[in-house]
Amino acid sequence: MILNIFTIFIVCYLIGGVILFLIQDKLIFHPDILDLDYQYKFTIPFKELNFDCPSGNQINALYFPTNHPKKGTVFYHHGNSQDLSLWGYEAEPVTRLGYDVLMYDYPTFGKSTGELSSEYLFSDAQFLLEWLQKKEKDTLIILYGRSLGTGIAAKLASENHKISKLILETPYYSMARMAQTFVGIYPMSFILRFKIKTYQYLPKVTCPTYLLHGDYDELIPIRQAKRLAKKSTLAELTIIKGGTHNDLPFHQSFRNKIFEILR
Repeated sequence: MILNIFTIFIVCYLIGGVILFLIQDKLIFHPDILDLDYQYKFTIPFKELNFDCPSGNQINALYFPTNHPKKGTVFYHHGNSQDLSLWGYEAEPVTRLGYDVLMYDYPTFGKSTGELSSEYLFSDAQFLLEWLQKKEKDTLIILYGRSLGTGIAAKLASENHKISKLILETPYYSMARMAQTFVGIYPMSFILRFKIKTYQYLPKVTCPTYLLHGDYDELIPIRQAKRLAKKSTLAELTIIKGGTHNDLPFHQSFRNKIFEILR
């Protein structure tokens, strides 16, 4: 009887692992899809852009120019859900500080199409960065990542040493460590197809790096940001007291820190 119970447990465990492997993209990503003729509406000027990337993905992006004396450009990488129709509102306070903002949707998000993979997330972001560098020439470029986007932004900064600053809002140590937090009974480092290892990228970043994390983050534990900050002597961690995963912009301490970084 004990042998039968153990056999059933092993079978269920293996089936669960296979299912987890097959549907992990649906568990990680929660994109909102927009019709291709959808018209963005914001209270500040913007330009819609479309990129045909070498990966074969078609990436939809928005460029928000500042109306103030320009200090540089912020290249923004958003989280694992929604689309530019909502993320676009994050650009307004940044443009008020004198920065243009480029942000884009990952494949299958918004109007962007193509295949989701860690390889393509990195290569598409690199393609857009190179476009931005050619457009901006000697302008300062700051990489900003939020949640999922922190790993992508960190990877870019580790390979492009002309970046001025790197800002990571609610960063994770690695995608595998994130998954392990929720599915601890499986070896996620082997099962996970999306290999984003922020802890490996950060030591290679040569620009000032700012981590901002809420101590009540219910999705990415604050301990991941603390451990990540130790990977670089250039990294500074700001803990937002009472901050959760999605409410940091509502905290004055967060806004003060962003203002300090971008002033």
